Amino acid sequence: MVAFNFGVIAASLLAIALVVADPNNERLAARELSPEAQTKGRVSDKLDSLGKNLKWLDEAVNQENLNSRVARERMAGYYQLFQDSFQYAIDCGSLCFQSGSVVNVSAYEAFKQMNQLAKDVAQKYGSGASTVLSPFSAYDTLVGRSIDGFNQEGTPHYNLLPADFADSMAKVGFPQTAAAATRMQQA
Repeated sequence: MVAFNFGVIAASLLAIALVVADPNNERLAARELSPEAQTKGRVSDKLDSLGKNLKWLDEAVNQENLNSRVARERMAGYYQLFQDSFQYAIDCGSLCFQSGSVVNVSAYEAFKQMNQLAKDVAQKYGSGASTVLSPFSAYDTLVGRSIDGFNQEGTPHYNLLPADFADSMAKVGFPQTAAAATRMQQA
């Protein structure tokens, strides 16, 4: 029994060694584990998570009878994710701001959900919309810098932002974000 187990273990180790020694697998492993790929993956994951949670918040605004105070508290529960998503992108810099990158795709979805949330909050809460979204608008400058980063790397505005994004943001207390979106649309 012991000999059999040893034989199985030895065969397994040999198989693993052959797979690892394959030059194609080495190139694949190097590509998957490169610092650049890991960094872009982390930023993309954050933005993906942000987009999904903004969509969930938008559904709550539309489907639940939330007063403005409760709605604001819901937003506040996600301020850290909101901040981290854009801070990670800024820290990553040009690597993540390249047009067509995995981060670009994730950012497009996040901005699309952010735009829809802003429009629905404005429609439901009127003049109180900026207060409801204040946990996020506290990072207005951060969002604007992220948009500027994509703009500086040559990303077309239609690959990042909905057409009415600047207008939506201006109505709910994101002046820096709205200005950056306008700059990108005029580039």
